[in-house]
Amino acid sequence: MGGSVLTGISGILYPEFAIKYLTSLELIRLENLQLMGNSTLQKALDIFLFSVYTGLRFRDAQFLTIDNIDKSSSSSDFIITKQEKTDDLVEIPILKPTQIIMDKYNNSEDRLKKKNTNFNIQIESLLTLDLHCSVSSE
Repeated sequence: MGGSVLTGISGILYPEFAIKYLTSLELIRLENLQLMGNSTLQKALDIFLFSVYTGLRFRDAQFLTIDNIDKSSSSSDFIITKQEKTDDLVEIPILKPTQIIMDKYNNSEDRLKKKNTNFNIQIESLLTLDLHCSVSSE
């Protein structure tokens, strides 16, 4: 942050934040991470990767049900949902990595349900697990 601020509408000041993103290498490392039977961290990782592949926020992913899956397209299945923050209706193609995660949980209703309480802490611990997979900043 460095103390710099951006001027907003009507002179309101907003803090300047560095944009964080995963590199391709970091994503590959996370995809291949072996958690040795730690089901809590594995589920956190799966939810995180699901969000990466779909572009859905954690909260929006938590509200998905089987009813959000549209299988009517001949080329690909889609997730259709309304985003809570923007109220926008989105159609997201289900990519192969997303389908693998969904299959892992057998398309059950609670497949990606998790309390947000420790989710961020669990993800941070995954990113620092002996793989030097720190999130890059612009």
